[in-house]
Amino acid sequence: MALPNLPIELMEIIAKELDSNDLFNLRLVARAINTKLRYHFMKKYFSIRRHMMNTHSLQTLCKISEHPYLRRAVRTLEISSDHLSDRPPPYLQEEHTAPYRLLTPTTIDDGEYRRNLDEQSSMQNTGLDIALLARALNNLSNCHDVALRAKHDVLPWGAATLQKQTGAFPMRNFNERASRAFVERAIWAVLASLSTCPYQVYSFRIVLNHPLKSVCPEMLNFSTVNLGRLGFRFTKVKRLHLLLEPESQVSPDIWARDLANFIECFPNVHDFGLHFVPKDRRQFRAVSKALRLPRLQALELGRIHCCEADLIELLLSHKSTLKRIGFQDINLITGGDAWKTLIRAIRDHLSVERLTIKTCKLDRVPITAMDYDSLGTVALTLTGDRRELDHFVDTVRESKDGL
Repeated sequence: MALPNLPIELMEIIAKELDSNDLFNLRLVARAINTKLRYHFMKKYFSIRRHMMNTHSLQTLCKISEHPYLRRAVRTLEISSDHLSDRPPPYLQEEHTAPYRLLTPTTIDDGEYRRNLDEQSSMQNTGLDIALLARALNNLSNCHDVALRAKHDVLPWGAATLQKQTGAFPMRNFNERASRAFVERAIWAVLASLSTCPYQVYSFRIVLNHPLKSVCPEMLNFSTVNLGRLGFRFTKVKRLHLLLEPESQVSPDIWARDLANFIECFPNVHDFGLHFVPKDRRQFRAVSKALRLPRLQALELGRIHCCEADLIELLLSHKSTLKRIGFQDINLITGGDAWKTLIRAIRDHLSVERLTIKTCKLDRVPITAMDYDSLGTVALTLTGDRRELDHFVDTVRESKDGL
């Protein structure tokens, strides 16, 4: 049987084994092959689009959004923190040389670097970033998930082009004040663009993470002030996940207030996730008092050192709606029966359908329960059945592996 006559299912199996260049060449062999592989091609390269706040990158996104087939394939749009800084890096950043981890010196074309840096500033100053992003989102009718995310081992569209033009990859971290201002503006631009989107974008995530810096609520406050002034409310968003940096110059009460003000822009959220990098040791008590999500059904918390009382306060304030709870890398610092007390409170006061516990600790020692040797690497998922929760309370203890 000739290759163009093979069933679509078999053609897709073959295509999955090919690298990008071979897949590209295969699609050029015959129109019938190209047609049969269209769905596989779109799913592989267009279901998740990763772009940066750069004119070339956003213009490419607009072209995709105007294509009759490709625009339908986009399910998730991720905007990275990659940008040009005032001072070009002397070496290629580690994420751009993986897996070799080499310190490779950069050879900068000063003229091209300055031209692209000026274009980046002009894009933000004129509002072109919002205009291009809004134009794209208004055409991506199947895009239901929008995120600000920097995936460590994946370059956003446009980063490689910048490297060829300037000699340096864009910066991903935002330690410096100018870089922080760029990321604040990027968050605002994404939210402003979302406010004009006519389609159901039900998931919004901020998961920008760099070893030296993550987003903090003060950066979100910049967006909140503008959003409040314009009266924006993202009523379509049902899922909100945030990765935040707990270290701050402001007090925990102000930190929590800024976070709560931002979340108020999403009044219909029923799936909320809050993780910290690095681990939080001072903010969560104020957060547990400030957060109130009237429609919350699923809560996921991660990388927190806290007392069980702080968790209980947050859970009980949402007991009428909360159905699913996830704890990841939670360390209860009060020792003794802290985990037993927490699970009893969940058992006695909430009607949960699922409780997931992974990599959790008691005074820095991994806990174990039921038939597990340790919950340090595996996730224990409970259905919420009272007998199952009773068994967890009876068996939870410090892991022998952690002693």
